[in-house]
Amino acid sequence: MIFVGLTLVGLIGMTGCSSGDAGQGDGLDAGVEGEWLDSSLPEGDAVSRGSELECMRAVGGEGTNELHQMIVDADGNAIVAGRFQGTIDFGRGPHRSNGGFDLFVAMFDASCEVAWAVTAGGPGADLARDPSIGPDGHILITGHISDWVELAGRTLDAGDDRALLLAKISPQGRVVWAHHEAGQGAISGSYATHDADGNILAVAELRGDSDFVGGKTVERSTVDRNLIAFSSGGERLWETRWYGEGANFVTGVEVGDDGRIFAVGEFRGGLDFGDGERTSRGGADLFVAAVRPGGELDWVQTFGGPGDDFAASMTLGDKGDIIVAGGFSDAIDMGDYKLRSNGYLDGLLARLTPDGQVRWARGFGGEGYDRNFFVTRGARGQIVTAARFQERVEWAGRAFESGGVDDVVASVVSEDGAQVRWARQFGNEMQDVWYQLGSPDDGSLVISGGYRGSLELYGESLVERDAETFYVVRVGAGSDG
Repeated sequence: MIFVGLTLVGLIGMTGCSSGDAGQGDGLDAGVEGEWLDSSLPEGDAVSRGSELECMRAVGGEGTNELHQMIVDADGNAIVAGRFQGTIDFGRGPHRSNGGFDLFVAMFDASCEVAWAVTAGGPGADLARDPSIGPDGHILITGHISDWVELAGRTLDAGDDRALLLAKISPQGRVVWAHHEAGQGAISGSYATHDADGNILAVAELRGDSDFVGGKTVERSTVDRNLIAFSSGGERLWETRWYGEGANFVTGVEVGDDGRIFAVGEFRGGLDFGDGERTSRGGADLFVAAVRPGGELDWVQTFGGPGDDFAASMTLGDKGDIIVAGGFSDAIDMGDYKLRSNGYLDGLLARLTPDGQVRWARGFGGEGYDRNFFVTRGARGQIVTAARFQERVEWAGRAFESGGVDDVVASVVSEDGAQVRWARQFGNEMQDVWYQLGSPDDGSLVISGGYRGSLELYGESLVERDAETFYVVRVGAGSDG
């Protein structure tokens, strides 16, 4: 039995995009007004290239070790965050959990050697996720704690529920401070990032009657997600006030050069961003929103159709454009771009201007369950994405067939999303899952993921594990794609 999950960092990403007709004058692609475009891909070759293994590190222990996210800094250091149960050994001896799941944050250098590791936990289930690097080089993590946790020289008490966690860690692995929100309905945090002044923007998950947002009690039957801002020292500055009657998720947050905060996600039913409720067109709709410094809504765009549509990830382009990766079922209306899926679910890649106008939208997929789940900018500014697919799909003039439950295709795509510059397929007989993409300045690739049982990568066999664990691999990227 093998479980595999991959995180690729480097000059790779998704394949597959459908193109509309190029527009004139204002620089926006006009598409085809009123016509539903099939989400097949443009013709052309997607050329794979070889990679040379530089180093590999398997991380394991007696129990389950779950990698939740990884980022890579400009020097090629990989920072990983997640949780573990039992013991975990990063390479310098085992760490033992205090009860249920304990959180971990660790850095691996360009030789796949652990530079440092931080673990913390109490009797409950604790989690670290979504590490980000601030302008001062410090690392921010978010997540949640249960019961109590000893961190940064103090006891954080979550009370009777989970509590949102924020912590700041120095580049040398020292926990500078840790902050938690207990007893106010904030049950977890995610997608933390920084602005140019070092202030922290995060997503807070809110549940039940809560005075966490806006200093007032709100009746909730579901979990709401709101943006919350902290100072660089952990002091709360402001919050948004987004409330919905159904489930809603924020799945990506980035800060633009002008200080505005851009967020993407999905909602089901109704969602009020503070300027009146919007209702989804069918199942779930995706949204893209811009928030001014201080938390005031600048604009919001929602897109959907009769099925479920979602945004899974976002990044910002070189001109401040918002690039969104996700998926759609049946059909999705994105203004001049109206896409139909080829199967149950197709992948989506779209680009919006800083004021929310759709430049282009591309779809891809076959007859199965296909989705684009991550997008970022490569070391040389390329659009780098990753997608999962089932069965068989044809992208960029070549066919891909899944080796198991589903496989992953990584690729670099052109600025207009219509051409695939480079593509590579990964997979085996089990389900393959990737978490994040990024790129060191030297253009190399850093791969991390999870497995259970035995696994061979690049001709090297990893140690067989009875429980879920993860690995870090670094490979040379070769020539530009």
